[in-house]
Amino acid sequence: GYNISLTLPSGWSYSGTQYINANGSGNYSVLFNVTSGQTSANETVNATVKFVYPGLSKVRNETKQVENGGIAILDVVRETPKLIGKDTVGDAQLTIHNKGCRTSSSGAVVKEILSTGWTPANPSIKDNEYTTDYGRPVSLTSSSTDLINNIITWELGAIEANEYAVLTYQVKSPNSLSTLGNMKFNVTWDGKYLREDNAHTIQTINYTSESHLEFDLETIQQSNTPWSEPRSAQVNKSYNYSLKVVNIGDVASARNWTVNLTLPNTCNATNVLWTNGSWDETNRKISWNITNLAVYDNTHLNFTANCTSSARYTFLAEGFSNTRDNTTYINNSGLSCQGKSCNSFNSYTFSKPTNARYEKLSEVDFYIVYNFTGGNTAIAEGMVNFSDDLGINRIAWQNYSFANSNGTLWSNYSIDENEQDRFQLVSRNIGVYAYVNGTYSSLGNVTINKLAYRWETGKIFREQENLYTNVKVYNYNPLLQNATLLINGNSSVTTGGWGEEFNFTVLVRDRFSRNVTIFAWQKPSAAAEYSLIPNNTYNFTCVNCDSGFNKINFTYDYQPNTGNLTTFVFKFNSSSPDGNTELAGFSYTVEKDDIDVNVTSPLHNAVVSRNASSVFSVLAYDRDNRTYPEGANGKVYISIVGTDTFEASPTAISSSNGYINRTVTNSQWCASEAQYFLGKHGWYGGTTSDNFYKDNSTAAINFTLLGSLINSVAAPNGSTNYTRGNSISFQGSVADDCGNSRTADATINFSISRGNFISSCIAAITGACSITTTSSFPTGYYNFSMVSNKSNYYNGSIINNSLFYLGTTPTLDNLNKTPSSEIVPWGRSPFVFNVSVSDADNDTVSVYLYLRNDSGLFYIENQTTCVN
Repeated sequence: GYNISLTLPSGWSYSGTQYINANGSGNYSVLFNVTSGQTSANETVNATVKFVYPGLSKVRNETKQVENGGIAILDVVRETPKLIGKDTVGDAQLTIHNKGCRTSSSGAVVKEILSTGWTPANPSIKDNEYTTDYGRPVSLTSSSTDLINNIITWELGAIEANEYAVLTYQVKSPNSLSTLGNMKFNVTWDGKYLREDNAHTIQTINYTSESHLEFDLETIQQSNTPWSEPRSAQVNKSYNYSLKVVNIGDVASARNWTVNLTLPNTCNATNVLWTNGSWDETNRKISWNITNLAVYDNTHLNFTANCTSSARYTFLAEGFSNTRDNTTYINNSGLSCQGKSCNSFNSYTFSKPTNARYEKLSEVDFYIVYNFTGGNTAIAEGMVNFSDDLGINRIAWQNYSFANSNGTLWSNYSIDENEQDRFQLVSRNIGVYAYVNGTYSSLGNVTINKLAYRWETGKIFREQENLYTNVKVYNYNPLLQNATLLINGNSSVTTGGWGEEFNFTVLVRDRFSRNVTIFAWQKPSAAAEYSLIPNNTYNFTCVNCDSGFNKINFTYDYQPNTGNLTTFVFKFNSSSPDGNTELAGFSYTVEKDDIDVNVTSPLHNAVVSRNASSVFSVLAYDRDNRTYPEGANGKVYISIVGTDTFEASPTAISSSNGYINRTVTNSQWCASEAQYFLGKHGWYGGTTSDNFYKDNSTAAINFTLLGSLINSVAAPNGSTNYTRGNSISFQGSVADDCGNSRTADATINFSISRGNFISSCIAAITGACSITTTSSFPTGYYNFSMVSNKSNYYNGSIINNSLFYLGTTPTLDNLNKTPSSEIVPWGRSPFVFNVSVSDADNDTVSVYLYLRNDSGLFYIENQTTCVN
């Protein structure tokens, strides 16, 4: 036998040494209950196995490192059948339980790896009728099926101490008989891992037309104390259970199956009659008989049980079906051996039942005749043996004597049940041996006249599954679900500007309408600690918190500072008289606010005068915060080549009430005439490189920049009047608004006008031209204008009204005197001098009579005035 003991650290204790009486080869297990110490540490546990046999003693030690402390410790109960029909879908379950004393804060990742040919599908988690209302104690974050590598994966949320999750999936078997497969799980959590020590083996049936069973268990929760775990019950309280049995063979169960469910010592079945069950209290076993269960059909075997101790249990479900039969044959053999010393080995074929299944020889009887003779026989002996399927000979009969002897007998060889698998072949060797040692005439004979043997066919099927269940005190912590973030009322986005409304909502409920206090928390992803929303002191109490789930809202107003522009995570927790519940939210990002920018002025294709200060203005609107930003960084860009090549880095502008205004003065235009050329430009503006507002700009639009021409007049200057027939000379110069001379390249038009009459001349590049007056020019005061023009300039213009007078010379006609003769005596006076005076301008004309004598000088003799 084997003695197994543990050596534990100081302060630890265990249930004591255990003993194994191993009657045959195989794997044996023992279970110790260990109580750890109070100190958190990594400890060493030593297991000692001592083998004791008369005259022999062996010892083996095995050491394990054990972490002791406030940690989450996960274990797994596998609920998977071992036999299944070919090309059949079966159900498999893994129950993950936290038997530690702390929550697995990082959740857990569970993987099940299947061998090739066994196809996994539909990973999920087992719920019950209260899951919808109260949520899962362990959330299923995601699940996936990797058909390339035959791996099922579940990602779980946090698992609190003594919480569990029943993970489910389906597996389809290969389309062939007697095909082995294996499954092996591994679990990782909080930097720890658990791997299945030995892969679970599963096999398709060896023969067609077999029924086989799989099991599932559900604890029926009570409406007055609802619980959303499918395998939980309260201590010292009767609960109804339902054992589900499914036929996963390939034929309806023609024979009876006995289904047993073994309960632990602290659980008693109080009602098993619903489905005709029977309760064996001594062996802690409920039994049912089921028949005619079709393929994939199921039946529910219901019972009531009460468990008096809080613990994690496994109920052992077992299906038992005995298909065994036996057939006996008697054959003449005639196998013999004769001589002083002889050996005979012959292959013998045993008869076997037709269409036998799981056939094994259970016994063989040999009808033996022997005869030993000789003179003075010292010893005589005989023996019969036969081989097993491995070729190992088994002695069926042997005899010896010290004298002549003979006899006839039946010799029986019964094959132990645990060795019958070695006797399945129909052909095997049978050996006969005889030996006689005498002084003379020694002769021995051993003959097998008949063989009688029994074939056992069929099999006792024992199909077992451990079914997890948990008996606990129900603490009705508050129920939290649907952690939601609405950014400006939209729950489908997780990124928003700081100016948007961030509304954190959660649904809360207490099963017994007690008050629940709810807190909302947030932190930057990189931070260690959470802070309360909204101001680190706020909470909300849901009074009499039932009548369905109540929506609780928390709003946080982010301010424009750099610490707020990051990725956050949020969560909720709540408290009630029974305890606390925490519900994780998710990550979200607070970013710069979104900005709309629109052109204010100048509008598209507007004309801008270079000669004046011009304001290029855009209006920014914070659509997240619904305000016009103050102090937002912006720029206005003006093209410097064509309409689409812009300044590299104009001066930054700070917005005022949303307006981003760039004023360009005449001196700024003129300081860089090459960039700010006259003609068509493009421009746009918007926010850029601001700490709290996103970059956004208007689309580029066009404007035309025009210069101004400034005229100067040298002549006429108003100091001179002109007489019709005179030539009037004009002289001027032109400069632009940047001070550049434009006399040579501008078109200068000098014009004079009186009434509807106008006459012009175009100046040469010197700025000069002239107009010769003719009789067609009306006399009088003339208005003067100088107009200059050039492409991309406003016209220059000077207008002087009544600048000069254009007149005419009076006309004297019909000169005569009386007497008319040239020589006239003076005595004939008076002399009369006549002239006709006319003036085209109807001016008043003074007429003078000039005379001279021989002295040669004229003198005024007389004068008069002619009016009109």
